[in-house]
Amino acid sequence: MTSVLVDVTAAPYHCDPTGARDCTAALRQALDDALADDRALQLAAIARMAAPGAQAEGPETRPQGVHFHRDAPPARILYLPAGVYRVSGTIGYGWGDHVNSRNGDHLARGIHWQGAGPGRTVIRLDDRCPAFATPDGRAVIEVLRGLKSAVCMQNTIEGLTVDTGCGNPGAVGIDFYCNNTGAVREVEVRSGDGAGLAGIAIRKWNSSCALIQRVRVSGFRHGLQFLHHRLYSVVEDAELTGQAEAGVFCRDHNLALHRIVVSGAAPALVVAGTAAHVVALGLTARDPGPRPAVEVRDGACLVRDLSCPQRAVAIAHREGGDEPGPAVAEWSSHAPIRLFPDQPAATLRLPVEDPPAVPLADADWVEVAAPGDGLTDAGPAIAAACASGARGLRFGRGRFRLDAPIRIPAQVERLDFAFADLEAGPALHQRRDRGVLLVGDGPRPLLIERLFTMTGFHGPFRLIEHDGVRDLVLRDLHTQYCALYANTIPGSRVFIDNCACTCEGHEDLPGFRFRGQRVWARQLNPERAHEQVVNDGGDLWVLGFKTENPSTAFLTRGGGRSEILGGIFNQVRQYHAGGATRPTVLNEDSSVSVSASTTDWKANRSFEGPAHVLVREICGGQRRDLVWEVLPLRQQHLVTLPLYAGRS
Repeated sequence: MTSVLVDVTAAPYHCDPTGARDCTAALRQALDDALADDRALQLAAIARMAAPGAQAEGPETRPQGVHFHRDAPPARILYLPAGVYRVSGTIGYGWGDHVNSRNGDHLARGIHWQGAGPGRTVIRLDDRCPAFATPDGRAVIEVLRGLKSAVCMQNTIEGLTVDTGCGNPGAVGIDFYCNNTGAVREVEVRSGDGAGLAGIAIRKWNSSCALIQRVRVSGFRHGLQFLHHRLYSVVEDAELTGQAEAGVFCRDHNLALHRIVVSGAAPALVVAGTAAHVVALGLTARDPGPRPAVEVRDGACLVRDLSCPQRAVAIAHREGGDEPGPAVAEWSSHAPIRLFPDQPAATLRLPVEDPPAVPLADADWVEVAAPGDGLTDAGPAIAAACASGARGLRFGRGRFRLDAPIRIPAQVERLDFAFADLEAGPALHQRRDRGVLLVGDGPRPLLIERLFTMTGFHGPFRLIEHDGVRDLVLRDLHTQYCALYANTIPGSRVFIDNCACTCEGHEDLPGFRFRGQRVWARQLNPERAHEQVVNDGGDLWVLGFKTENPSTAFLTRGGGRSEILGGIFNQVRQYHAGGATRPTVLNEDSSVSVSASTTDWKANRSFEGPAHVLVREICGGQRRDLVWEVLPLRQQHLVTLPLYAGRS
């Protein structure tokens, strides 16, 4: 079995964890080597596509891939053991030709930096590096070398500290980028002298679906910085200290914030640019200062549970009407929208719960002894691992073929695919709207994590079928060509962190279908289905999302409650006369509140046909529509939905 973990202190890289030797070249080489196989396949595919008579093929058979090569290798995890790693330049890949085969997007996908924990693994920039004096900013860790992409899926940076040293006024600790799935977790970024442009930044066009969790930033002009109108990011549990201009700075981006604590005299949050859309929940400005806790210079903003005990002004709005401190329960930059006027004009305020921890010791794990060649049925090896009595199952690096569904036994508490891929055998294609991983009951929660399935896992099935009331945690799961989740028995709790699916070719299957459950989702990205997320009679709380295609993004029925806080409807309008009849948000005798925005990758196309229904509410036999054209513009023809509230 091939290990997915690459220890950068071992051969051939021999990075020095004592801080004595410069590790810049070795870390760059490790990243280049991790991406090398993917790049070679993609360059060969580009050459084939350029040959006379070459034709694109369908998603099940295409050798070149619209997003990735059909046989793209699973990712590696670059592991930095505890220590100090001295660097003098940007850590990123070196190629300018590592691109997608269709449109030249940089293919910086599956980049994983993993440390031993913040404070234990430290990447430290040398003091007074000339390259980090530029006012435009230069990153210590850079994910995307190019200017934009749509295919940089499932990148992660976890468990480390970035120290930008002293005398580096243009330093950016981490310049992150991802599409559809990606995460920065358990990370600390600090400036030795307080200077620097930003601790963690998302600055390049079309970055989407980044989940930034449990981070600390000390110093810099901006603790967290978000630029560009496409697409969106999510931040939860951040401690920001000593910023010169803003704890969080958002210009034109779509941003969802939850539990952000900012210490220092600067504003905790600055919202700028007409395209900006920000939802901020549980924001705290601890210290006194001459400026408001929140400055909304432009765009749309929803603030809930703001605490600023030592500020005279809590929120300053571009149009006046400032909100005084020391606290604000709920505030919207635009008047909330109700389709039935007797209903409350406020968010639902569903109870929020965090995923349960599922800690395991090293002795609790067993490796799944399957070859991962994409040809051999991995089912027997998985069954043997399940029968071992181990509480944790971990895969090696590879593509694992499944010829039958897999029942996860009650004693298993973690199923870690380690960013592997899956291959669907012919029998799975007969399981229409049925699951491949079957989850029943168990005494403790089950965590399923770190999976990235591509074209070989394309079919009318779904990844997970939940037929019990066991609590389930889904983390860092990405199915590019099939639905992801449905349950058959109500009553369970489901926690979703950084999960995406694309139902291309099987649009009649919802990407996520919840029946009578309590669900909390942080960074949810369903795409292409006619009904992308269905909540039937349960509670659904979403912090940040992206949906794609002109279809029903969220359907709530059966008296369910759905609270959608921040995110983006991507390409929701119709392009031809007659258009679709599906509203983007459909509330059928249920309770729904939404604060979100819109974008569109076909912005230059003209719109025809009837007004598009962004929200449809059916209440007591009456139907009322909220059409696109009456909502405030965010940029050109795009609109924002500051807050819609409907109660059953």
